[in-house]
Amino acid sequence: MSTRARYIAFTLLLALCQRVHAEDAALTRLRDTLAPLKYDQRVKPGDWEYHGPSNDLREASPTLDTAKHLLRDWIEQRLAQSNANVDERAFAARLNEELRRANLFCWRTTKDDAPDHCKYELHDWDPVGFVFPEIELSRPRRGVLVVRAGLGILCGTDMSAYAYEWRDSRWQRFWQSEQPIVDGVEYRPQYIDGVRVSEADKSTGARLVMTLGNYTWCQSNWYPAYFRVWRASRDGSAKLLFDAEEPAFLGYEPVMTGSVRVDGFHFEYYAGSIDHGNTMTRTVTRHYRVSGDAVTRIEPIATDPFAFVDEWLARPWDESRHYVVADNVSAFAELHARLRSGYANADEPDVSRCGKSKDLWQVGLKLEIDDKPIGTHYFMVAWRPPQHFELVAVELKPRAGCTGGPPGSREFASR
Repeated sequence: MSTRARYIAFTLLLALCQRVHAEDAALTRLRDTLAPLKYDQRVKPGDWEYHGPSNDLREASPTLDTAKHLLRDWIEQRLAQSNANVDERAFAARLNEELRRANLFCWRTTKDDAPDHCKYELHDWDPVGFVFPEIELSRPRRGVLVVRAGLGILCGTDMSAYAYEWRDSRWQRFWQSEQPIVDGVEYRPQYIDGVRVSEADKSTGARLVMTLGNYTWCQSNWYPAYFRVWRASRDGSAKLLFDAEEPAFLGYEPVMTGSVRVDGFHFEYYAGSIDHGNTMTRTVTRHYRVSGDAVTRIEPIATDPFAFVDEWLARPWDESRHYVVADNVSAFAELHARLRSGYANADEPDVSRCGKSKDLWQVGLKLEIDDKPIGTHYFMVAWRPPQHFELVAVELKPRAGCTGGPPGSREFASR
């Protein structure tokens, strides 16, 4: 090998060693930042001691914000070495292997008499001081990468998300979602189930970004779901346009779904149904149009007559009033206020076609309020294709002629 070739090889090896050292140093700083948050491992199993953080913050502290940025910056160091065609799954696997070697993941032991790597006992576990869960990457659009990275808190994770666009021969961050930890400020940590990114606006290059998230805790499947939408510009500035928190059931997979376009978005999730006696949960569908900074809910608001009645009773009157026959709006206000606190307790709701046409349906619900039966109420629902529903009347007796069978599975399919 010539002297010049040996010099080039040495230079490349030196650069590689310096890069590896820089990456190791970054993970060392991250580990040193998280270490004071861990439980005291010198105490005996079952006699746990914690440091500093307030229980109101689920043992998180502002130090966690520092750790978030160290983790993000380390990921971006690695991303800077990747090209436009980087394999997101393989890249995430390499990151997670390095974090594992650096002892930054929370894991539990199998021995009952040994303390766990992080606190993990019965239903009360604590990954504070660790990266949790593993780093996840996705490619929602061509030329766009999304990173989801979390840090442990009591009984869950505080997850952040970052979006990058391939421009000028490198990956550039144009959006991020983090929950700041500040004493006295409401703290809403979440597991981010997914991040959706729209196509770029042809005139400005801006995109809409939506997060689908949920509150995490050790027990129960009933917790708030979070839906947030930003308009993100190429310069990294972002404006929050939509921020909704909805009670949800998280026991099904997928927990929630959604999509986003440059002019709108929609999402679906599971919520409690008025029909406690049969279905328990219902699928909620929400569609929105975005015009400038204005976000407006649009149809469809439901996929069938029963789902429409459930949604009509669940939403505030200011929303539900738009879905009644115009001449009867005022007559429904008091009825809506009284019935929305009730629930149905029958084997299944009675949904019947009225006559031979498909434009009028009867939904019979055997209602109770405060555990007291108030009789069966019959909601007369008008349908107009593809998925417009409107409440015509609420009656205490079934209408003659409403004896047709229940709708088929594709009866009200959007078309």
